[in-house]
Amino acid sequence: MLRYLLFAPLLYLFACGQEIAAPDDSATPAVEIPASDSLPGLPAVPSAIDIWIHPALPFNSMVLVTDKSGARSYNAEDGNPVAELSAAPIGAAAVGYFGAGPQAVGVLVAHIADEQAVRLFEIDNVSRRFKPIEGRIPVRGEVRDICIGAGDGGNLRLHILQKADLFRYDLALEAGQISASGSPAIRLDNDIGACVIDIVTGNLFLASEGDIFAFDMAGEAIESFVSLGFSRAPGLGLIIQNTEDPASPRRSAVVAADISTGAFHFYDATDGHALGAVKMAATDELAGVETIFNFSVSGSNLGGLYRNGAIIVATNPTGENAVASLRFAPTASAFNALSLPLGTPFDPRGSVPNPDADSEDLEFLIPTTFQPE
Repeated sequence: MLRYLLFAPLLYLFACGQEIAAPDDSATPAVEIPASDSLPGLPAVPSAIDIWIHPALPFNSMVLVTDKSGARSYNAEDGNPVAELSAAPIGAAAVGYFGAGPQAVGVLVAHIADEQAVRLFEIDNVSRRFKPIEGRIPVRGEVRDICIGAGDGGNLRLHILQKADLFRYDLALEAGQISASGSPAIRLDNDIGACVIDIVTGNLFLASEGDIFAFDMAGEAIESFVSLGFSRAPGLGLIIQNTEDPASPRRSAVVAADISTGAFHFYDATDGHALGAVKMAATDELAGVETIFNFSVSGSNLGGLYRNGAIIVATNPTGENAVASLRFAPTASAFNALSLPLGTPFDPRGSVPNPDADSEDLEFLIPTTFQPE
């Protein structure tokens, strides 16, 4: 009952149709940044794009793509295929982690409509292959999005967004099996279609067709957030970076995409003010992005050109012989184009306490048994 009461302000907000509005930035011209890479020839248009950060080597991370035939993973630095999960069609999906440090267990959380369930698949830290985890969360009806935050004791807090309801579960992984404890459903406006969680602050962001709503850990609305001036593409993104400011060591930006122009709009995650917009432009070798079907963003070190993160776009194919593909651009390119300060990569699983150092020191540790592929 306590969890339900904590979210009572959220329930009241949507039931009364109240809007949280900030200045419309639809007239802000998008600054062009060059597309840097392409992953062509996907077997189907992605239903979701996610990024798995390796718990010990962030630059050995992967891009995960789900679609009507299951899931596929590609090495983030060079685009080479890594693993494949043959399953029934996967719709909404997200990546989360049990624990911290180099032994953290990363999981793909996927909605499989044919099974009327959400299932979890472990991503092995050495082989980087998918391994099914016992247990499932029953779900009936359409799932619009899945977002994951940190729970208590290194566990996960799962949010499942359906047509007019938000379901929350606390997940624990014990002896290779998942257990879930749920909270009462929260009624929402049925226009809500996407969610993302800031894993640093715990703030939850929900997006409708024309607005982004933000709530803190207690379910209280954050004043004056975002009123979008464009038709939003599926999904909602968040980029977290470290800063050199002791008073504010983390900086986050919420990212929404304009489905009709291909522009990415950035908003300060603290108060929602517009930071600017970018658009992937064509190069001599790669076509630009004119429309966005789905996307993912990151501020973590993915290696090489993407050591400050990446913006990844699924293009919607047209024409008789067209195939789906992904386009990439470095997060650093977007921040530089918008004259935003570029922090250092953020990743909560890259550092663990060093027992031989002062308690406040952190050291990047790699197990001697680790064998990257």
